[in-house]
Amino acid sequence: MEPVLSQPGSTLRKHATRAGLVVLLTAESLALTFRFDSQALVDSGSWWGPLVGYAHYLPQALMALAASALVFGGRRWAGGSSPAPSSPRRQIGETQRTSSWQFLAAHLAAFAALAGLTWAVWEGPLGRSPLAPAWVTVWLATGLASLTFWAAAAQPLGAWAAQARRASRSGVLPAAAVVGAGACVAGRLTGSLWRPMGEATLWSVRGVLGLVFSDLVFDPEAAVVGTRAFHVEVAPSCSGYEGIGLIWAFLAVYLGFFRRELRFPQALWLLPIGTLVIWLANVARITALVVVG
Repeated sequence: MEPVLSQPGSTLRKHATRAGLVVLLTAESLALTFRFDSQALVDSGSWWGPLVGYAHYLPQALMALAASALVFGGRRWAGGSSPAPSSPRRQIGETQRTSSWQFLAAHLAAFAALAGLTWAVWEGPLGRSPLAPAWVTVWLATGLASLTFWAAAAQPLGAWAAQARRASRSGVLPAAAVVGAGACVAGRLTGSLWRPMGEATLWSVRGVLGLVFSDLVFDPEAAVVGTRAFHVEVAPSCSGYEGIGLIWAFLAVYLGFFRRELRFPQALWLLPIGTLVIWLANVARITALVVVG
């Protein structure tokens, strides 16, 4: 049997494809989040309104879980099984690439249907019809199908299952689940810090903008900052303070998971440093928004 030769070009193409799929999924999630306001459904009084209105937290939790799993044990469990013999390898690779494109096309079609159903349920006639619960079920099924097709486009579903089993046995998946759930809860809690602490952020944004612009608009009580040409009102939900909770949850599990490799108490400095980095990132984000606007 001929030796199996490494194919760096094929590996690079595989990683580039997966990175592109991650960017695609992130863009789709952001597009739905920015386009549709879920608060009206939460306040609608229907039993399914909060279920649909809070659905956007699911992809956030999944992305937090996936990122945590890669950080805490990606090298340990993400590796695939041993390669197939070299003779059928090229044919198998071509078949997998063909299947990936088919699954990608199915994902895009399912996402288009999901976007249409989101409008019809959230803002259109379906949400007000007597069959609204049935349409909500269809909406949820379409979202699940879109996510499943995306996963199949990234790699075979059997590979996902094998990686999940390895992650469970190594303890990576439970740790990642704790981080994903804890990050979402902590993010919600620290998001409420905007009211008592947001003024410092707004003053910092004003200071940075003052280095470039002279016609500033600043009203800390209304959370308005910017220039006469373009200014923004920073809502608590868009303040970015949820990132502080996310980094707290991530670092807490990180410190526990790698406690044998880290040096204490020096490692505890990661908590205030991470908090400061997120806070400065929020200042830079709001400043960049005004500059671009």
